[in-house]
Amino acid sequence: DVAELHCVINAESASSVMLLDLGSPNGTFRDGERVHSTTLHHGDVFQVVGLTFRTHFAPADAFDDEEATAVAPVTPAPAPARPAQKP
Repeated sequence: DVAELHCVINAESASSVMLLDLGSPNGTFRDGERVHSTTLHHGDVFQVVGLTFRTHFAPADAFDDEEATAVAPVTPAPAPARPAQKP
C-alpha cells in the first residue's frame, strides 16, 4: 500500500529535482533500488509500490512564463520483491 505521506518531489528548478522518501514502510524505488533521496533527471523512472512514474522536464518557454516540471504515471509495474520473512 502507498503510505499517506509516502514521498515528495521537491523541484527547486528544472536542474534540481529531488525525490525524497518520507520513511514509507514499502519504500520508494529508482531503477529497482530503494532510495531515501535521489536527484531526478529528464526521463528517469521511479516506483511507489505498484505505480511507475517517468519524469518529463519541459523547457520554460513551453508554458506561459513558468518553468514546467511534470511527473507522469506509466504502465503499472509489479512491486519490487520483498525479502522473505522468517517464520
